[in-house]
Amino acid sequence: MDLIILDDDDLSLARFKKLRAEALAQAPEAFGSSLDDFLNESEQFLRGQIKKESNRFVLAILDENGSDICAMGGFFRRKGKKLEHKGVVWGVYVSPSKRGKGLAALLMQGLIDRVKSNIAVEAIQLTVSEGNEPAMRLYERLGFKAYGREERALRISSKEKTVYLDEVMMELRLN
Repeated sequence: MDLIILDDDDLSLARFKKLRAEALAQAPEAFGSSLDDFLNESEQFLRGQIKKESNRFVLAILDENGSDICAMGGFFRRKGKKLEHKGVVWGVYVSPSKRGKGLAALLMQGLIDRVKSNIAVEAIQLTVSEGNEPAMRLYERLGFKAYGREERALRISSKEKTVYLDEVMMELRLN
């Protein structure tokens, strides 16, 4: 399976929209965005999310057929003199049918390697919803360390109930 960098072309956009919608529907507790919010975003906004630039990219893994992506994760460097030494990983997701095959590790290692070789940051940060133990273990294996917790970071509401989730903030220091 090949790692690719998405860009704002039509094929990348179609692939991104399909997998991102799946991610938000399948794992709403893992993301700060909701499926409804995502479906209401403009095409221009979504193209901006995946546009490859010097300080941002979305890395994806093509499926066996090479037609769709089955895993993805994004990165951006923070803006401003006081924050530009840090970057953020966002939207990491692997399709359920592809889990357990090491794709998340391949994706994250590819992302880390690309950041190290192309973007001058001192640290990579991410958040993970409390209770997502497989993700926590992976990030820890890759050298990320928890440095804080945001209580009630996410609110997921349905007609039946409202659930609040804490998020664990993690960081990988590069130097």
